[in-house]
Amino acid sequence: MSTKKSFKELIEEKDELEKRIKIERQNLKSLQYQERRYLMKQRTYRLCKIGGTVVHYMPLEQYSDDKIISFIETVFNSPDIVKQLNEKNNP
Repeated sequence: MSTKKSFKELIEEKDELEKRIKIERQNLKSLQYQERRYLMKQRTYRLCKIGGTVVHYMPLEQYSDDKIISFIETVFNSPDIVKQLNEKNNP
């Protein structure tokens, strides 16, 4: 048995569905923002961890930022180091 809805009921149903769509879009935006924040926090943690390791081996008081960056660039442009990094990434 089919039930026919009145025009008014259809309009009310449409309005409710539009409200739900708006709420779900807001929820999606909120989740996307939370994901971005989480990824930024992960990146920040990783950068701090790596920076702490560099400082452990190269105390900041002894070297300028330019010297540290130059050293790191030299090390990571070394063919032996690049080869080792690629081997560890591709077992």
